[in-house]
Amino acid sequence: MDRDNNNAEVVNSSRSVDCIRDLKLIDPKAWPPERLEWLWQHVKEEKYACDDPGENNAALFLANLFNPCTEHYEYGDASYWVVLNIVAGINADIHFCHWDDVSVHEVKAIHDYIYRHLVEVWDIHRTTAYVPEFNQQAKRVSLILGYKFEGCAREMFLKGKRFFDLNIFGLLRSDFERKRGV
Repeated sequence: MDRDNNNAEVVNSSRSVDCIRDLKLIDPKAWPPERLEWLWQHVKEEKYACDDPGENNAALFLANLFNPCTEHYEYGDASYWVVLNIVAGINADIHFCHWDDVSVHEVKAIHDYIYRHLVEVWDIHRTTAYVPEFNQQAKRVSLILGYKFEGCAREMFLKGKRFFDLNIFGLLRSDFERKRGV
C-alpha cells in the first residue's frame, strides 16, 4: 500500500483488475472533515451497515476510523470497505457496504486485493465476516468470495429494536491461496 499518497498500489498487475486503481486507502488524519462527513452520511444510510447501537453514532464511527488496528478503503464514490480488529498473524474482520452499483466482479477483485494485502502486511491466517441472518445478499457474496459458514451467534445483532442471529463466515489463508492459485 502506498500510504503516502492515499492510493492503493497494484501489487501484482497480472492479477489486478481495472477497478483496483479506484480503490483508495483512507487516511482519516489527511482527509478533509467534509469528506469524513460525506462518508459517514453514506454509511449510516445503508440499511445493513450499522446495528442499533451504531446507527447515528458518529463517535463510534470515528473511533473505528482512527483505530490503528483497522484499515478503511473507499472504492470511488460507490462503496466503503473496512477491516476491523486486525490481529497480526491471526485474524481480521472484513465488512463492506455499497451505495452505488458495484458488480460481483469488482467486489471479488477488491476483496482479493485487500486479502493479499492483509497477508503481506499483517500475515493474517484468516478473515472473518459477520452477517446478520436477514441479509441474504451478504450471505451469497460471502460464499462467492470463498468464505465458509462457521456458525452463528444467536440474537447478537440488534436492528430495529429486534435481535437477530449473526452468521459467522471465515476464510482461511490456505483456502484463499488454493482457490486463487497463489
